[in-house]
Amino acid sequence: MKALFTAIVLLLSLCVFAQEEKSWKELNKEGEKAFKNRKLKTSLEFFKKALFKAEKQFSKNSLNYAKSCNNLGYLYSLSGSYSKAESLYLKSKKIRKRLLGKKHPDYAIILNNLASLYRRQGLYHKALKLMLETKAIDQEKLGKNHPYYALDCNNLGVIYLNLTLYDKAKPLLLEAKRIREKILTKQHPAYANSCNSLASFYQAKGQYAKAEDLLIEARSIRAKVLGVNHPSYIKSCNNLAVLYKSQGLYKKALKLYKEAKIKNEIVLGKQHPDYAISCNNLAIIYHSLNRLVEAEYYYNEAIDIVKRKLGRKHSLYFTINNNLAIFYYNKGLKNKAEKLLLNIREEIEKQFGKGHLQYAKFSLNLAKFYYNTNRYKKAEKTLFEVTSVYNISFDKRHIENIYLKNSFALLYYQEKSYYKADSAFKDVFENIRYLIKENFIILSKAERQQFFERKIIPVFSAYKSFVLSYLGEKFLTKKNKILSQLYNNHLLTKSLLFNSTQRIKERIYNKGDTASINLYERFIAKRVQYNKALERPKAIRKKQGIDLEKLAEEANDLEKALSRKSSEFAAVLEEYQPHTWQEVQQKLQPNEAAIEIIRFNWHNRKWTDTVYYAVLIVTPNGKFPYPVFLKNGN
Repeated sequence: MKALFTAIVLLLSLCVFAQEEKSWKELNKEGEKAFKNRKLKTSLEFFKKALFKAEKQFSKNSLNYAKSCNNLGYLYSLSGSYSKAESLYLKSKKIRKRLLGKKHPDYAIILNNLASLYRRQGLYHKALKLMLETKAIDQEKLGKNHPYYALDCNNLGVIYLNLTLYDKAKPLLLEAKRIREKILTKQHPAYANSCNSLASFYQAKGQYAKAEDLLIEARSIRAKVLGVNHPSYIKSCNNLAVLYKSQGLYKKALKLYKEAKIKNEIVLGKQHPDYAISCNNLAIIYHSLNRLVEAEYYYNEAIDIVKRKLGRKHSLYFTINNNLAIFYYNKGLKNKAEKLLLNIREEIEKQFGKGHLQYAKFSLNLAKFYYNTNRYKKAEKTLFEVTSVYNISFDKRHIENIYLKNSFALLYYQEKSYYKADSAFKDVFENIRYLIKENFIILSKAERQQFFERKIIPVFSAYKSFVLSYLGEKFLTKKNKILSQLYNNHLLTKSLLFNSTQRIKERIYNKGDTASINLYERFIAKRVQYNKALERPKAIRKKQGIDLEKLAEEANDLEKALSRKSSEFAAVLEEYQPHTWQEVQQKLQPNEAAIEIIRFNWHNRKWTDTVYYAVLIVTPNGKFPYPVFLKNGN
């Protein structure tokens, strides 16, 4: 955030009395000092007093009052009190607009802060509009070789990155980095921040080598300029570790997480929650490396710290205990895992009740534990407990509800309740198709691959084993529908892997039609905003005043308008519609056949090494895809 605390000259009385209450300037300076020392609660209290004093000393229409609104708003935005922050920012904006005009750099500052607030909430279109205005003001008044203009480019690039408008994000992020290198040099924290932002761009594009180079550069600069004990350096270690962990490079991640832990110990001490988080991160990596003694040690150390410093009611306490329970289960200590899950769930119930989301999430883990230990009736009962909470907390098409329904499908499959399993799987696939339609048009190739691997494969894969089991039951009906679903799922996954949204972006931008470009960007912004809102629990949306149905309607209206204006866009949308084996059949000539080969590992409560090949044959007159299953390719 640029120049949050700009110096302001005040006309103070020359007569100061020993017992006189502190002036606005003194209160403001105390707030700044506490903020710089990362004492946010203390800073918040001083800024509250400064706001009250500014009103009393200068009036609500003064620039000092506007500054206090800005400072207090920033503290509220950091703590997640977004409505309070917005209210204060808007007051500051109104005062600065009236007293300074819309072309003043201080007016641009409040626009930038407001844009950052909206970006945190996923309101990217609002943020974009404000950042474009900010950049235009600073370009005109300060010039392109000014740190504020570089910051504007960086922030605008990050918003475009959030909107997956990568072609617009990249040049802005590069320009910010170039300007900072020129006027601040490479040995400046702001240049390191640019390296981080650009690394995020390359990560989103799946260009991990470029992202790695930039994160290493940022870390090196921060070490040299800020010192290895500075929070920004520790953050750099964590950022790089996350990149390595996402690639499965656990040994590299381990080294960085170790360093972050050591630095947190030096800077914050062993009793600080951030040190506990470092211990938890280390434990996860040790667990992944099968170094079980170290993993257990650091899980327990993290839990002890959180219990002492944050208490048993804190979400971090529950999270780390959950990780430890998974660790115990994987280690074969099933009784210990169950006892821990039950104890924590009981603790949550006492504090928050059975209707709390934390209770439901632990119940889901407990249900999975019962499923994995063949206690299916207990698993089903516990899943129904989760359902009652999830139905209140999440929308039907929320990914958590989809995974929950998939858990029911797998449970019924293992119980050989095939019709119930089939019904649950159908629900899952219907909602997955909806998620694909809503998400894939706004994702890059790398993000699409990630979405496919993490959210689609887990729910599609086990269905193949279910189909094979279902067909083996002589007295079951509807086998043609089961085979049709398997074939249609396969068609969908093929289209997702081979379709590209990049070409549609290029065509729209290359045509140079301003109206189409603006419409496309508004559509992307609205769709991203809708998807972010869908991910949030209903209670949070209600608190933030988000109307999901209205967002969906607005996104659909923009989609229709864009489809009418761009035939290329309409064609890409068609690619994400579900297709059926009957469509394939209609294109066949006499004596032709369409053959799809599906390879899958056998799933029977857990994944096995046994490989099957499902050969699905569609002929011009067939009533369903004819199956041939080959075990281990034989």
